[in-house]
Amino acid sequence: MAQARNPRKTTSETGDSWRQFGFYHEPDHERRLWRFVGSRRGLGQLAYELRRCAETETGSEHGIRLGPYEDLVLYRWNRPGIDDQGIYGPPDALTSLADMVEEGLGAPGSSAVIGPEYASDVEYQLRLEVREDDFDPTTVMPVPGAAHVAEPTNGDEAVELAHAADSAVSPSVPCYYYDPDAALTETQGIVHLEGFDIVMQFETKDVFFQVFKSGTKEVRLSMEEISTVRFKRRFFGRAEVRIQARDIMSVKDVPTAKAGLIRLKFKRANRELGEALAGMLEEALAQVQERF
Repeated sequence: MAQARNPRKTTSETGDSWRQFGFYHEPDHERRLWRFVGSRRGLGQLAYELRRCAETETGSEHGIRLGPYEDLVLYRWNRPGIDDQGIYGPPDALTSLADMVEEGLGAPGSSAVIGPEYASDVEYQLRLEVREDDFDPTTVMPVPGAAHVAEPTNGDEAVELAHAADSAVSPSVPCYYYDPDAALTETQGIVHLEGFDIVMQFETKDVFFQVFKSGTKEVRLSMEEISTVRFKRRFFGRAEVRIQARDIMSVKDVPTAKAGLIRLKFKRANRELGEALAGMLEEALAQVQERF
């Protein structure tokens, strides 16, 4: 096991260190993932460090510690895995993961999730969030650190800082992505609110053979791209949240979306969580509409 992580601090020096590092990362223990945010070039540094680890003798006691907090450790091990302390594996696995990271770096605004593709029994997943080329990692640091960021120079930057300052994160709620036209497939996953983004993760399986036809996919939808959110109670204690996008193209990667409408269904055990999530979505949408 890797050594205990250093305490997290939020200072101006920490902010400068993140800028030099090129991207920001933090653990999300509730959703059991590591979040990485940066430009394509910045996140490419993660792939570089993974390859460097593969080429260096690094056990858990002397791994490569990333970022100012040094709370994420890369080290060589006899089997691949990801947990709450680090990323590990044999050289060939670490090199393969570096390739996956580079392949997951799409256009600004896109995101990718890596988990079972690296190791079937990973405890945590990696989520890559690609931002603009001039992205400043300090804009997604905790609020005290963000106070050291220079004043924004345009409206887009002001919105980004506002989002970072008052962001809220909801619990992830299991749900079904309902498609009225699907007869032989079923899409299921989780959904949560992160700041002013709805984050949807899902996978599709064949209902006849009970095998998954796709890997885990993630779609991040900004509240600015949504026109309405509606919560409805259904029979037998179930519930549904309907999210209507302003533009069909913004939800084209959600396979169950019809005419820009996403229908999330919750079983009885998750109905209250679904209703609470809908309330948070409606409140966030109202804030965005007031702002613009």
